[in-house]
Amino acid sequence: MKLIELAKQYDLEPDLLREVVEDDLSIPLPKGMESELKDVQVQRILACDGLETSSGAAFKPIIAKEFVEKHQRAKAAKKGAETRKRKIQEGEEAKKIVEDAKLQGERKKHEEEIARRDAERTVREAADAEKARLQAEADEIMRQELESARVNAEQDVRRREDEAKRVAAEFAAMRAENRP
Repeated sequence: MKLIELAKQYDLEPDLLREVVEDDLSIPLPKGMESELKDVQVQRILACDGLETSSGAAFKPIIAKEFVEKHQRAKAAKKGAETRKRKIQEGEEAKKIVEDAKLQGERKKHEEEIARRDAERTVREAADAEKARLQAEADEIMRQELESARVNAEQDVRRREDEAKRVAAEFAAMRAENRP
């Protein structure tokens, strides 16, 4: 089909058509408007946006059925890929939620264990403090008893010394009386 025939058949503006074909679509036109076009080139031209009819109205592109189907397949493939991606993301989000719940459980167990250990440590420290207080009291009582025993022993020693001196003085007095 010649370019001029295409213009007449679809009532296209010839000058604009030639400009679009040569400049925008880069289809060579060696004979100008009389150039023969292949079916593929005709389909490309008719699918081109930006053509006008000879009356000045915009020409609605005519897209070949195979391109429409190809486009629909591409859209379907893209949609399928998006669906798969979304499902993968949902699966990952579900895994993350489960993992977060698991971590929360572990964290709670850990916090409870720490609280239990702190409570045990507090009880142990209180028991140790009480034990130390009782030991200090026992040590003080022991020290007081030892001090009391020492004082009593010193008093006993003094008393015995005094008794020994008194007895010695009595013996000396008795000897002095018995001496002629």
